[in-house]
Amino acid sequence: MNRQTTLHALRDDLAAAQHRRDEAAKQLDEAMLDASRGIDNQDALERSQGEYRRARQQVNNALMRLSNFMIHEALPTSLERPKETPQEEAAGA
Repeated sequence: MNRQTTLHALRDDLAAAQHRRDEAAKQLDEAMLDASRGIDNQDALERSQGEYRRARQQVNNALMRLSNFMIHEALPTSLERPKETPQEEAAGA
């Protein structure tokens, strides 16, 4: 995978994580608004808080992967090509 392809994949991952975070924030806002109106929705509030927390962590992880690649050219394991076994190397030679 070349540098441009890798950057594109990492930026796509970041954009997807940011979208999930934004959607989770909307759900959390709705749950908090219901709670402020006196609607008993403790389960929905706790669930949306957890989803927002996870989505925020996914954004942080995606930013770290992108930053590590841009600064150190560290390829995330999710984008690494599998290493060839000795048998595959011999067959290719």
